[in-house]
Amino acid sequence: MKKRGISPLIATVLLIGFAIVLAALVFRWGGDFLKGQTEEGTKDIETVGPLMGVRVSLEEVKIFDDIYNRPKVLVKNDGKTSLDGFVVRIYGENEVSIQHIDQPLDAFSSKWFDIDVEGDIGAFTKVEVLPKANVNGEIVISEGSGDTKVLSTPKLFNDEHVVAYWKFDGDTVDSVGGIDCTLGGDAHFENGKFGPAFTLDGTGDYANCGNDISMDIGTGDFTIEVWAKLDSIQTDYVGLVSNDAENGDPGHKGYIFAYNNAGGYLYFWVNNGVVRTSEKSQYNLALNDSAWHHLAVVADRDLKTEFFVDGVSKGIATQLYGGSQGLDLISSNQPLLIGAWMSNNHFLNGQIDEVRISKTVRTF
Repeated sequence: MKKRGISPLIATVLLIGFAIVLAALVFRWGGDFLKGQTEEGTKDIETVGPLMGVRVSLEEVKIFDDIYNRPKVLVKNDGKTSLDGFVVRIYGENEVSIQHIDQPLDAFSSKWFDIDVEGDIGAFTKVEVLPKANVNGEIVISEGSGDTKVLSTPKLFNDEHVVAYWKFDGDTVDSVGGIDCTLGGDAHFENGKFGPAFTLDGTGDYANCGNDISMDIGTGDFTIEVWAKLDSIQTDYVGLVSNDAENGDPGHKGYIFAYNNAGGYLYFWVNNGVVRTSEKSQYNLALNDSAWHHLAVVADRDLKTEFFVDGVSKGIATQLYGGSQGLDLISSNQPLLIGAWMSNNHFLNGQIDEVRISKTVRTF
């Protein structure tokens, strides 16, 4: 009897079947799976290699370290499948910050995402984005389907000049100097500009940040900046950040950063116990529009004080100079308040997010 081998047709079918199984294994378990798993909350998300039809591009990275204090990434879904989210890695000189973004992105579409960087990662030069995809009913991270951008200049979120930085991400912790605040009145947290934000009703709410010596700005340069959303204003002034001198008495010391609703201008007032002076931005700044605005006062003690709204200059003043040059911004022994100018009951109605005080001239 003549032995028969496997027919070419059967061999072809077996070969195709083997190839399909092998491809499925590579699709599901391949690539860099041995790099481990990424924990998101209490759920482990497996990391796999490249996935067929899944691809994202990191089109642009914006740092905005002086305005937003957080990076933004423009992500494009280059694939024909809707994605369930992303993992963003920011590589710093000290550590790697990892954030999960659980927001879908349709096929062939682009979208900006805000990134929250936790910890002291130091200067960073590289940002990486990886897609999350649904494979057989389970969300996985595709290590080989992402994209990376290298920054030409290392960036720092907070440098040695930052005195205090309150993110108000559901708490009143100072992420830099350890100057934590306590809430007063009915102040609480609601969704804001970058996640939770400090929310006030204009009737006695504030954050009390104590009277730490680091708040004594002295005769050097400084920048005070806040993200604020002002709703209906019940008084002529709204206190943003104040280390308040009692009722403007020349015998008391302090400084106040506020908004004047009647004139529509930003206001900075200083009293060193002997001399007091104030400076104003341009008038008719309609900031009580229930929209988020980045507000800043920047003092170059050798040149000028400049006010900024959303990164745009809104007036230059020189009252801290000339005869008053070197006016010492010494603490009044009163607590630093956010959202209030206490001695005149000028409380903010709205929200505040991302408050930063620096002993340097910030550029916008």
